[in-house]
Amino acid sequence: MDRGSPDRPDPSTLRRCSEAPPCDLIVRKIRVLGVTGEQLERPTGHVFISYVREDVERVNRLAKILEDAGIRVWRDTDDLWPGQDWRLEIRSAIKKGAFAFLACFSRNSENKAVTYQNEELNLAVEQIRVRPPGHSWLIPVRFDGCRVPDFDLGAGRTLDSLQRVDLLDSSWEKSGRLIAAIVTILSANQVLTRQNTTPVVTSVPSVGAQMRTMLLDPSKEIEVEDLVNETIAAARDSLTDDAFFPTESQTLNDPAAGGVFIAQQIENYSVVLSATIEILMCGAAYGKSWHEGLWARVIQRLATTADNPKDGQVVLLSLRKLPLCLAVYAASVGAVHRHNWGALRAVTTDAQLKTYRGAEPIIALAHPWLPFEDHPELANLAIDDAERRARGEEKPLASAVNNRRLTPASDYLYGKLRPLFTKTFSVDDVEYSEVFDRAEVYLGLIAERESQLAKAEGRYQRGSWYGSFIWRDRHSSSPIEKRVVDELAQAGNNWPPLQAGLFGGKLHDAQSAAEAYLSSMTAARERVW
Repeated sequence: MDRGSPDRPDPSTLRRCSEAPPCDLIVRKIRVLGVTGEQLERPTGHVFISYVREDVERVNRLAKILEDAGIRVWRDTDDLWPGQDWRLEIRSAIKKGAFAFLACFSRNSENKAVTYQNEELNLAVEQIRVRPPGHSWLIPVRFDGCRVPDFDLGAGRTLDSLQRVDLLDSSWEKSGRLIAAIVTILSANQVLTRQNTTPVVTSVPSVGAQMRTMLLDPSKEIEVEDLVNETIAAARDSLTDDAFFPTESQTLNDPAAGGVFIAQQIENYSVVLSATIEILMCGAAYGKSWHEGLWARVIQRLATTADNPKDGQVVLLSLRKLPLCLAVYAASVGAVHRHNWGALRAVTTDAQLKTYRGAEPIIALAHPWLPFEDHPELANLAIDDAERRARGEEKPLASAVNNRRLTPASDYLYGKLRPLFTKTFSVDDVEYSEVFDRAEVYLGLIAERESQLAKAEGRYQRGSWYGSFIWRDRHSSSPIEKRVVDELAQAGNNWPPLQAGLFGGKLHDAQSAAEAYLSSMTAARERVW
């Protein structure tokens, strides 16, 4: 398969991975993880491979996979930096944050008592022990069923306790996961560089562009489902990996370091989810009625990544709800932009999650404040950090610069989705703001209706919320929520969202939700203005 081909590869290649060249599979795996199209450029930083000489053939294969994916590889310390101290270079790279250390093990290394690899590992362990836990850059890799050495990393950790990647058979199926881990690590200071780099793949369209093209071609139904399933599977693989997204970290004990760590975690969530967001935004906009079940399943699978009960720190557990919010909002703005009300229904109420309270509609779990509910200042930090990255500033933020925003959670989602939306649909910021605000009003109305249904059954369920529209059109005599409700009043049973089955297709339910929602928004405006 030509990696530069714009055609989507045969889905069966993933099932026959042992027959396909590893580098082609890896490039494709990266693509569905969100590093797509113009983003698929050489990541900043380096990967150092530590190994014993007896494994040189395996390491040659691994290095080729990484290099074909655009990742710089350091190996063979005698030749890395002529005239320089390799220990100092590795320490410097670790300090800059754009560095990953692959410690490769096999029975060959297990059977050798004295190796240069031990010296390399001792340096890595030294650097881990003097730095606060939280940012993972050391990845054990096994080439066979050997035992990982029990190096003491401090804080109750050992090398064997780190999340490892096993490349145990000829197919190396998990090499895609390894690439995903490395890309996440190298994005610690800058997700991908667009300066002075040459794209690895220049002619591959983005996942969203592929999705739009396939949705408009009735003969591509199987390809649509394959691409969606591959994308969400890759995202879930990373979202549920504690090595990428830990549920506890001693770094949070230091306010300054903890703020930097949280900001990076928020950014990493958006990076891992970027391809899924593209697919949902385009899919909800251009998909047909028979695709609605597919969008609902994607949302449900994302919801399970945050629902699994885990022990840990509240702030990190809460952040696990961020991907669902991003996904629901992305699908909603796409659906509202193209008036695809069936898709909006699919991702908000058709999609449900079984919890200890019973089956809950996703709209009850996608409240934008849930990821930040115990630490509202983090929503402000997320916005300020995203703006810092956009300006190209390298110094990370330890705390929010602006803590005076009225709707920071909504503002964060607005800013995160804006570049993709304006590019995908070729619209300006004014049109995007109108669509985003309308989408947020629809989400609020749907949440209000579902909350009323739960209350009638004696259950509590989160209701509506006010978004950034509450301040964006504060000087308007006809705010966005009133315009939407007026459209309902004028159309009655012919209101398109009702015709598509939203609000259960019941005019009374829509009117009841609208009345309560308008009252709530009026009260909110009076409180803040």
